[in-house]
Amino acid sequence: TLEEIEILKQKPDWSKLEAVKSNHVFVVDGNQYFNRPGPRLIESAEILFEIFNFNDKKVKAHETSWNRLEE
Repeated sequence: TLEEIEILKQKPDWSKLEAVKSNHVFVVDGNQYFNRPGPRLIESAEILFEIFNFNDKKVKAHETSWNRLEE
C-alpha cells in the first residue's frame, strides 16, 4: 500500500482532500484486512476503531497493522 501511495499523490485532487489537508490519512494493508472476507474480520474492525479514535493514546492493540501517512 505504501509503495502505491505515490500513484494517488499524483492525482490532481489528492491535495484537495480534507483528510490530506488535516494530515489524517492512514494506510492499512487492504489485502490482509479489507479486500476479501476471512478470519481477520474482527481485527479489521478493531483497526478501524483505532484509526477513528487516533487521538486516544490508550487504543493501540493493532498499531503495527496500520500507519499514519506522514507528508
